[in-house]
Amino acid sequence: MDQIFTVAEVLATASAYGVKAKIFPNMAHNMMAEDNWEAVADWILTWASSITDARDQGINAA
Repeated sequence: MDQIFTVAEVLATASAYGVKAKIFPNMAHNMMAEDNWEAVADWILTWASSITDARDQGINAA
């Protein structure tokens, strides 16, 4: 559980930017120190690749 930002705060921030929040269950603020950090890294890599792929195809993925 994140002790820095609540889920409500993350959702409100995402809403303010017009994007969907990604919440990783049972993860603290310092995700890279968590036991399951690889799942977060894999998700980020997949997301970043989708942005790059979309850009390369001329699609606005944001």
